[in-house]
Amino acid sequence: MGSALSAAHDVAESASWPGLGRLIRERPVIVAVTDLTSVGVGGAAATRLLRLRSSFPGLGLVVLVQRHRDPVVLFRLGTMGIRNVVLMDAEGVERFLLRSVSRALDRGVTALVTRSVSAYLPPRELSAVRMALDRVHLRWSAEEFAGEVGLSRPFLSECFKEWGLPSVGHFLVWTRLLHAGYWLSDGGRTAESVSRQLEYSNGSAFRRALRTRTGATPTEVVEAGGFGFVLRHFLDACAFDADLRRKRFSAA
Repeated sequence: MGSALSAAHDVAESASWPGLGRLIRERPVIVAVTDLTSVGVGGAAATRLLRLRSSFPGLGLVVLVQRHRDPVVLFRLGTMGIRNVVLMDAEGVERFLLRSVSRALDRGVTALVTRSVSAYLPPRELSAVRMALDRVHLRWSAEEFAGEVGLSRPFLSECFKEWGLPSVGHFLVWTRLLHAGYWLSDGGRTAESVSRQLEYSNGSAFRRALRTRTGATPTEVVEAGGFGFVLRHFLDACAFDADLRRKRFSAA
């Protein structure tokens, strides 16, 4: 299963529940895939899953189980609100696993942001936005990101600004803060842990970046709605022109 995931996603592994918790708090983890094929969904595992969901409600969760181990396993997972379940004894399990991870990602930052801006951007710029959000953990510089897109930084910045996005450097700051807004609302995280996830030099640097772009502290961001609050400020920083979009897209 690991090879199927690593071919499509960056994967970090943990052999224990405490280790998984540390990964989620300290690394930019978006989806957790938990393998219960050897332990089933008995009392201890169910408690761990519930605690995971309670501490990190924004985390995508995929659970691997053996259907034949427990005839009520799917019912138990359903009552816990876990919908992305992969049966390891089913045919085409790798395909189901990748599909489940994709479903879990569909409620994450990348999907939410790209849905918000997709009406205003042509395919190349939208693809670049998606790439930057997906790869926030790589901490690309503006030059490195532009190179990944296949353009120079000045030219990509001009393309971004033409379609209403901030310049590349400012946009990359926003990609980190959008993830921060999403994660800060999870009770299992703190401003300090989020700053480490996003590899700020320290918590003060993270708070300064957040206040500069949104005018709010981490606590105020959470009280104002978390991700939705940061997204509104990002969209305000953009200069999308719906009339220009319709004209240019219709002429393409």
